Amino acid sequence: MMAKFSVPKFKLSPKPNIPDIEQFKKFVAKKIGDTSRRAQLPYQDLYRQYYDQIIAEWNKGKSLTTLPPKIFNKIPVIAALSFDGKPKLIDADKFRQAWLALVDERKDSRHARKIYRVLLRNYHSYRPHLDHIFACTRPLIRNSSLPLCKKLAALDSRYEVLNPLLVKNIAAYISQHPNRSVDDTLLDMGVAGSLREADIGAAVGTEILKQNDICLRRNDDSMLAITFAYFSDDKEDSLRLEYMRSDLLTSLLENYVDQDPPAKIKQALEAFIDRYLGDPRANPKWHGVEERIKQVVSRWKVAVTLRAFFALLDHVASQDSTHARHWQARKKFWQGYLDRKKITGAWVVLGRQYFYNHEFLNVGDLKFGEFSSTKGIQSSHCAIIMQIKGRTLTEWSHVGGLRIWEKDDERAPQLYRDTYHPDALKNKRSYEEGYVRHLGNWQEKARALLEEDTEFRRW
Repeated sequence: MMAKFSVPKFKLSPKPNIPDIEQFKKFVAKKIGDTSRRAQLPYQDLYRQYYDQIIAEWNKGKSLTTLPPKIFNKIPVIAALSFDGKPKLIDADKFRQAWLALVDERKDSRHARKIYRVLLRNYHSYRPHLDHIFACTRPLIRNSSLPLCKKLAALDSRYEVLNPLLVKNIAAYISQHPNRSVDDTLLDMGVAGSLREADIGAAVGTEILKQNDICLRRNDDSMLAITFAYFSDDKEDSLRLEYMRSDLLTSLLENYVDQDPPAKIKQALEAFIDRYLGDPRANPKWHGVEERIKQVVSRWKVAVTLRAFFALLDHVASQDSTHARHWQARKKFWQGYLDRKKITGAWVVLGRQYFYNHEFLNVGDLKFGEFSSTKGIQSSHCAIIMQIKGRTLTEWSHVGGLRIWEKDDERAPQLYRDTYHPDALKNKRSYEEGYVRHLGNWQEKARALLEEDTEFRRW
C-alpha cells in the first residue's frame, strides 16, 4: 500500500505596505524643509497662506504676539521666501526687529536654533542680516539647557559657527587642516549631508575658490587638493555643487588663459578635469562655461591629440618600413607648430580598424571622431583635422596630400564631430587651391599657405 503524503499549504504573504508617494513627499519635505532656490518648494501653497496670515497680522498692529504658535514657528522658513514678487520678510527691518525681539523676550532657544538651521539652507537670503540675527540668537542658544542647543553651543565654541563670519570660519578651518578629510570636517561642523548642497555649502565653496584663486596667481598649489576634495565626490565619481561648475572651472583656469601653469599644477588640473568633466570639445558637462575658459583645456588637448596622431604614425611606420622616413618628416614639421603653440584646435578621426582598438596610443580617455564610411579609403586610414590662424587643414596617416581651407570657408570640415565621411576631408573640389603634395620641399609650400595672410595660390 502506497504511503500517504500531504502537500504543504503555502500561504501568500500579505501585500507589502507601500506608502503613498504623496505622503512620502510630505514626510521628506517636513524632515528636510528644502527651501533652497534650486528645488520646487514643498507645501508652496500652504507657505503662501502662512505668509499672507503673517502679513495680515503684522499690518493690524505691527505685532506678532497674537500669531498661533504653529505659524510663528514657520517664520524662519517663510521669512526667507518671496511669493508673487512680494518682498521677503527677512528684509523688512521693522518686522525682523519685532520678530527677533519677541524670540528674545520669550527666551525661545528652540526657535533660535531653528533660525540657525534655516539660515544654513537659505544663507543668501539671511546673509545681509547676520549681525542682527546672531546678536539675538547666539546668547539664547549658548545659555539654553536643551540638548540640541547645547550641541550647537559646543560647535560654536570650537568653530565659531554662531558668528557673522560663519562662512569664512568654516572655509579657514578647512584650508588650515589640509590633511583632514573635508567630509569629516563638515560633518563635525554640522554642515554635511544635504546642507553640503544648500546655500551654506555654496557660500563656503565660493570662499574656498577665492582662496584657491589667490594661491594660483602665485603659482602656489597648496589649495588645489582642498578645492578638488570640496567639489568632488570620490564615491560617486562626480562633482558636488553641480550648479557651481562654471564658477569652479573659472577659478581653476582663469589664470591660464594666456599662459600655461607650471607642470605640477597643470598635471593636477588635467587629472581632475579628465576625471570629473571630460573633454570640453565633446562633453556636455562644459555647456554654459565661458569659451575663454574652455579654450584653456582645449589648448592642452591639442598637445594630447597631436601625440595620439604621432603615435598612430609611428604604429603605421612600424608595420611598413617604406613609410618610416615619410612620417618622420611630417612629425617634425607639425611638432614645430605645436611647440610654438600655433595649433589652436586638433581632432583625430580614426578608421574603423582603430576606432575600437586604439589602446596602443596610450592617451587615456581622449575622444576621437570616426569615419562613417570606407569609401575611397581603407579601414586602417586615419586623419587629423587642425586649425592654424583660423585656417582648417587635414593630414592623413597613409596617402594623400595636405588639404588646407581658408578662413571662414563653409566647406571646411568642422572640429569635434563624432563621425565624418571621408570625402569631406579629402575631396579635391573642396580645397581647390589649398592642396600640398608631400613631395620635394613641401614644408615650405605648406608654411607659406599657413603663415601668410594672403589668398591661396596654386603650386
